[in-house]
Amino acid sequence: MTYRTTLVKTVEEGDLFLYPGEHHLFADSSLADYDPKAAAQLTERVLNFLGKSDAKK
Repeated sequence: MTYRTTLVKTVEEGDLFLYPGEHHLFADSSLADYDPKAAAQLTERVLNFLGKSDAKK
């Protein structure tokens, strides 16, 4: 079992999203590694997560 599988199976309500490539700065539009599609997906997922977190308060 990989660490990814272990994480998903052990964290209640956890999600694991893997983005293509090996670059971690794909959401920074000022850099060559910028990937607009992945950045938009990341933004949507973060806002969804924050909305869920805020609803639990």
